[in-house]
Amino acid sequence: MRFDTPWLALAALLPCVFILIASRRLEPTGRRLLRAAALVGIAALSGAQFRCDRPLRIVAMVDVSPSTRGAAFRDSTYVQQRTSQLAPGRDVRIQFFADGLIDAGVKIAGVETVPVEAAVDRTRLERPDADAILLFSDGRFTSGDTPPIFPVVDSSLDSPGDARITDLRIENDEVAIISNGLLKNRSLQIDGASPSVIPADAISGLTRATRSADVVSATLDAADAWPENDRMSGMADVAEAGEPWLITDSSQLPADLRSYLGPSAIVLPSTVMLGPAQEQNLTAYARALGGTLILQGDPAQFTASLRAIAPHTATPPQPTARWVFLLDASGSMGAADRWARSIDALLAALSRLEPQEDVSVVIFSRESQVITDRSTPMLAMQRVESLRKLAPSGPTGLEAAIASVIASDAKTLTRMVLVTDGDAALPDIAGLIERARAAKIATFLLSIGAAPPNPDLLRLCESTGGKVVAESDAAAWTMTLQKLLNDARGRPAIPVTSGIAVQGVLSGLQFTAREAYPVFVRTGASTLASAGDNPVIASWPVGVGNVVSIAAAIDPSTARAIAERLGDQPTDPRLSISFDETANQVRVRARNDGAPMTSLALTLSRVPTDVSIGKFTQIAPGEYIADLPRMRVPTVAVVTLDGRVVARRAVSARYPAEFDAIGNDLPALEKLAAKSGGRIIMPADVRRIEFARQYHWQPLRPILAAIFSGLLLAAVVMIRAPYLAQRGVRLIKWYAA
Repeated sequence: MRFDTPWLALAALLPCVFILIASRRLEPTGRRLLRAAALVGIAALSGAQFRCDRPLRIVAMVDVSPSTRGAAFRDSTYVQQRTSQLAPGRDVRIQFFADGLIDAGVKIAGVETVPVEAAVDRTRLERPDADAILLFSDGRFTSGDTPPIFPVVDSSLDSPGDARITDLRIENDEVAIISNGLLKNRSLQIDGASPSVIPADAISGLTRATRSADVVSATLDAADAWPENDRMSGMADVAEAGEPWLITDSSQLPADLRSYLGPSAIVLPSTVMLGPAQEQNLTAYARALGGTLILQGDPAQFTASLRAIAPHTATPPQPTARWVFLLDASGSMGAADRWARSIDALLAALSRLEPQEDVSVVIFSRESQVITDRSTPMLAMQRVESLRKLAPSGPTGLEAAIASVIASDAKTLTRMVLVTDGDAALPDIAGLIERARAAKIATFLLSIGAAPPNPDLLRLCESTGGKVVAESDAAAWTMTLQKLLNDARGRPAIPVTSGIAVQGVLSGLQFTAREAYPVFVRTGASTLASAGDNPVIASWPVGVGNVVSIAAAIDPSTARAIAERLGDQPTDPRLSISFDETANQVRVRARNDGAPMTSLALTLSRVPTDVSIGKFTQIAPGEYIADLPRMRVPTVAVVTLDGRVVARRAVSARYPAEFDAIGNDLPALEKLAAKSGGRIIMPADVRRIEFARQYHWQPLRPILAAIFSGLLLAAVVMIRAPYLAQRGVRLIKWYAA
C-alpha cells in the first residue's frame, strides 16, 4: 500500500473532525454512516494504491543484420521452438532489429517467416517496450539501457567460416595484404600489383606484392556468405608536388578524383572535349578540394557546368542573340535509331547554352510544328524530351520550315541550327538567302544524310555567315552537333596590339597574347589582367577553391607562369594534421608560436560523397579530433579552417564495421546479460527462465470515491428519515380529510 497525495488527506482531516463533532446530536445510524463516509473520503483523498502482479511483457529480439547470415534463428520455426522451451506458457512478441527496430513485431503463434535481411552498415539494439528480452543475435552491436536480456546462443554462428581481407597497406612500392587466414582454397586476385594472382596454397595471414599502379585492390575469389569483406583497395599517397597540370587532351585527366590532389593548379583549354565524369572531377577539384582551376580560351566554348563556375561569361547580362533549332521529323528519320539519336544530340546541345538564353525548337516534316518558342534552355529540354514517342513520317517540308523562322518577328541576332538529311528541294533559295540576311539569321547545318549536303543549303549557310558539317554516323551526332554549336557561339577574337596590364596577384608578371575574346566579368569576380578595355583574366572563389578564366590565346609557357603564380597547395604551418584510417579518426594539433590555438572552426568533409560533414571536437588546448567514418567508395577527406582548405587525404573504400568480424561474440553476450540482470543461454540449455515478477500499483481512489458517495447518501437518508416520516403522515391525514 502506498499513498500518492497524503497532504490532501491531512488537509481534509480538520474539517472532518468538526463535522463529526457537530454530528453528535444526529440520528445514531446516520451519524455512524456519516463518520464512515468521512474516513473513506480521507482515504480516497490520500491517493491510496495497492500493489498487485501484472502480466510480463516479453519480447524475442531477432537480429536480421548481414552479420547473422546462416544463423538458425533466421528460421521462424527455430525461434518458436526455443521460445517455447525457455518461456513456456508465456505470451511472447517477436521484434526484428538491425540498425534499430524494423517492424512492430507479431505474436509468436503468427510468425511464418523471418523478414528479408536488412542492408545496414551497423547493428544497433534499440530498447523495446518490454520487461525482458530473449535475444537471438551474434552480440555484435551497440546498445543503450535495456531491460534484463537473456541471450540465446546459436551454435550455427560459433564457426561461420568467413574468410576476409582485414587490411591493405601501401608503403612506397610494397603492398601488404592482411587476411584472417580462413581462406579454404580461395585464391587472391590483385589488381595494380604483381603477382596478380596468388594461389590458395600460397596465401597466409600476410601477403606481400609489388605495386605497379597508384590504386591497388585485392579480392578473394569464390565468395562465401559474406562477400562484402572479400575485397579491399588502397591508394598510394599522392605527392602534392605543387606542379601545375597543363591539359592538352582529355586523356590526361585521371578518372579517380583522388589523383587530383597532386597539382597546384590545372590549366584547361576550351578546345579539350570532356566527358561528364571529367567535368565532375574538375568542378570538385576547385569547389571541394580547394584547387585552382584555370579555364583558358573562349568562355563560350566550355560546357555548361564549367561556364557556370567561370568568372567570365561570353553572354551579356541581357541576351543579344536568339537560338532556333530545326529538327527533321520526316519519314527518313524513322530508320533504325536515327530519331532517338537526333533527340539525344539536341538535348546535349541545349544543355550547353546559358540558363538565360532565348531558345526556340521547331520540328518539320510535311508541316512545321513549334515545340517551344522564346523559352529557356531548361524548358526547351523538357519539351524536346517529350518528342521521343513521336514516330517520324511524311515528306521533308524543309523550305516552309526555314521560311517560317525567317518570317518570325525577332529583334535580335538569330542563330538557326538545322539538323536534317537535306533530302528536299529549295526552289526559292535566292529569296530565302535575301530574307535571312535582312533578318540577321545565320544558318548552321548538321547534314546527317549519306549523300553530300544539299547544295542549296550550302549556299544558305555560306551566304548568312554560318557553317555546314556533314556526319552520317548517328552515334557521332551528339559530339558533332556540340562542335557545330561551339562554332555558332564563337565570336571573332580581338587581336591584342598593346601590352596586357596585370594587377593583384599577377603584378610584375609580363606576358603577351595573340588575341583575346570579348567577355564580361561576373559580379563578385576580380579582374587580374586587361587588354585595353577587355578584362582577359578574372578570378573568383568557388566553394573552397578558386576558378580563373583566361579569355586570350597565350602560349604554354605563359599559361604555366600564370598557373605557378595563382596555384597553391593547401596547408597551414600552425597545424599538424594526421589521418588514422585504422582508428577512423582525424587529429589536429594547433600551435601558434608554441601556444595552443583554441576554439578553432575546423570542419571535415568527404568528397565526392558530401555526406559526412562535421566539426572537430576540442579535447584539450590546441588538440582536436573528428570521426573519419568508413565509406563503401573511395573518397578524399578535406579539412578546412574558417572555410579554407588546410589538409587533404585520399581515403580508400572500406567495408562497413558490420563485416569486421563474423560469428558469436560470447564475451559481449555474457557482459550484456550480466549488466542487464539476465543470463546467457547456451545451445543445450532448455531450462525454463524464471523471470522477475512485475508489479503495478492499482489506484483505489475510484473505488473509495464510490463507497464514499454511497455512505454519504445513506447517511443523509437516515438522518432525514424521521422528518420525512412526519411529512408523510401529515400528507396522508390531509388527503384523508
